[in-house]
Amino acid sequence: VSQPAFVGRDREIALLLQHSRGSTGLALLATPHCGSSELLKQVFDRLFTEQEEMIPFYFAVKRSDGSALQTARRFLREFLVQTVAFRRRDAFVLDASPDINEIAELAVPADGLWIDRLIETAGEYGSDDEYSRLRTYLSSPLRARASGATVYVIVDDLHETAGLPDGDSLIHALTDVFGQYDLPFVFSGHRRFLYGQTQFRTMQVGRLSFADAGILAESLAARYQVSINDQTRDLIAVQVQGDPAFMNSLFASAAEKGVGFD
Repeated sequence: VSQPAFVGRDREIALLLQHSRGSTGLALLATPHCGSSELLKQVFDRLFTEQEEMIPFYFAVKRSDGSALQTARRFLREFLVQTVAFRRRDAFVLDASPDINEIAELAVPADGLWIDRLIETAGEYGSDDEYSRLRTYLSSPLRARASGATVYVIVDDLHETAGLPDGDSLIHALTDVFGQYDLPFVFSGHRRFLYGQTQFRTMQVGRLSFADAGILAESLAARYQVSINDQTRDLIAVQVQGDPAFMNSLFASAAEKGVGFD
């Protein structure tokens, strides 16, 4: 979602941007379907475009990875891609999905040495201990930090680890790796899953307020060119209970069928 089209969450965005300048971990406990992932992507976008010192890194856990180790390998690769894109001030790199060799060629000279080393790490197996390999892949932002880079790490959808056969190992490795360093990072997931999983300071994100849900309804009506009036706007805001994804689907479906809400 473009920044002008993003509704609400001003307080949460301000808190997360302030947190990015600190040195501690934060557990974001999200109500399902509240738009927390879009919130975190908005923070990433602002850090990507509005400053040049801190590397923003957003990573979402996926069940399709199949295992904790495969997730960690993707974590390393995406960290390298996002770092190169940020340093080059070129968001196109994010969509281009360069392979591991192209990443090395795209890296700016100042980062070349430590990025080359991380790329070598991606192709190495090192220890036969799978947990050690997990830690090695996940510690890539720390290696960048050791080389003088500053990084803000956002790990989203941690509740998806429940669908991995060794998801507990991934949670434990992430907490183990990042919990011992002075580094700003966010671990986000559904509140009932993530509650009590870490000892980090917590921040809760719930559904949109009635007022913000109404504003979003008007914004989506304009985007999809669906007619709406004050009464149906308020009714939609109440009925969808501040669920941004459901509201978007509702207006997309109305536009497709050529119906309005007036």
